Amino acid sequence: MFRLLLIAFIAAASAFKLPTSLPSTEQCKAAGVAAALSTMLVATPVSAGVPEAAIELTDAAYPIIGSLKKDTLAPLASKAVAVALTASPKEIIATVDKGLDAFLSVPPEKFIATVKALKAATAQATDCKNLICMPPLDLSEKVGQAGADALASADKGKVKAFADQAIKAFNSVDKLAAAPVLLDGAKFAGSLNPGDVAKATAAALEVAKASGAL
Repeated sequence: MFRLLLIAFIAAASAFKLPTSLPSTEQCKAAGVAAALSTMLVATPVSAGVPEAAIELTDAAYPIIGSLKKDTLAPLASKAVAVALTASPKEIIATVDKGLDAFLSVPPEKFIATVKALKAATAQATDCKNLICMPPLDLSEKVGQAGADALASADKGKVKAFADQAIKAFNSVDKLAAAPVLLDGAKFAGSLNPGDVAKATAAALEVAKASGAL
């Protein structure tokens, strides 16, 4: 869950730092879609069938996740959950439904391969200096590659439907409640290594494009 929130905040807070060829409205949409796709595979670092991109995203997210501290992230996560609960119940249910459709379109063998890679990584997660115990980087990269293969195998139409519905759900939240949380998210993203954030955001957008969500 913490990885999910982290990727979502990075995507949202970095919305206005994306390539300048995109209009600001498209930047926000792209950031939201990237965050939605992160949700689909339960915050596993993924890319859409390109091993190099999967490794790049994993490598960029690895030091960020490893540096997380409870006293920094917990208040932000609590606020994000509170804001999410202000969204339209109808849109939330529709998002869950579309997400399940996309998830169930992944071939079982691809899902099993991802679970096995994740299990192997978590079994070796012995670096517990901060909030999250970290597995060795090479095992994390294998999780990213397996997740990439799984996402690439999902039905693109269903992935697109999920991403679009996630944007609708996000747009239904209480705007007054969301504004300070997005501001806090931007401050949080600003405290992270800019190079890692830029790489993670770019890789997440590649996921959205290659998977058909954009």
